[in-house]
Amino acid sequence: MWNQTIDGFMIKMGFKKCESDHCIYIKRDDQDVILVVLYVDDLILASSNNELLKSTKMALSKRFEMTDLGELDYFLGMEIKNDRKTGMVTVQQTKFLKSVLTKLGMDNSKPVKTPQDPGLKLTKNMCEQECKHEDTMCNVPYRSAVGGIMYLMVATRPDLAAAVGSLSQFSSDPCPTHWQALKRVLRYLQATPNHGLEFTREEGSRICGYTDADWAGDIESRRSTSGYVFMMNGGCISWKSQKQRTVALSSTEAEYMALSEATKEAV
Repeated sequence: MWNQTIDGFMIKMGFKKCESDHCIYIKRDDQDVILVVLYVDDLILASSNNELLKSTKMALSKRFEMTDLGELDYFLGMEIKNDRKTGMVTVQQTKFLKSVLTKLGMDNSKPVKTPQDPGLKLTKNMCEQECKHEDTMCNVPYRSAVGGIMYLMVATRPDLAAAVGSLSQFSSDPCPTHWQALKRVLRYLQATPNHGLEFTREEGSRICGYTDADWAGDIESRRSTSGYVFMMNGGCISWKSQKQRTVALSSTEAEYMALSEATKEAV
């Protein structure tokens, strides 16, 4: 009911719903634009014109009971900083990251510089080789740890995408080697608590994208992994690392499959 009510009101005000994300509403007024981001009953407003912003807030406050919290600085675990002098906008999750480390008892762990060991290939077969792992793993918060890292990755940390994609495959039956690999990611977070997204003020903003793929990186299924990232104003706006659905017969085929996924995202 609430979503239908707010959606109908936004459309009545002249906003158009974004086709790729129905939680975003856009309205253009000559050369100016205003965007409204909706998450349940929380709204973010951004506009190129202050008067347009004020009139929209006034219209919303007349229809709904609202509290104006001022300039955005925190939303869904993300810390947003807007430096108007330098034109730099940063988005981080330092508080959430530290809470994850504390919850998992890794807040005093030894930091490392990379999230994964390049010489280690994780497999499901490791569980069979480590057949005595049941008792040691029953109280290990593997799924909770993967969930915490995944939330960081989805929001502000594209550097975790490959690690999350690899480790999440073993959530149903992890073994000690998987857990040690996951703890390495947590130690990497210990070393990089302030990493996040940075966007600069630029004239004529443009989007550029990059794709890549390994070939037969999964030593059990021989499937490859695709990866892509799209950048705008110096910061990442979309990223993904995912195992390909079919087996590529050559490195070229694996690269084209990755390019196909990136192209669909671009369109």
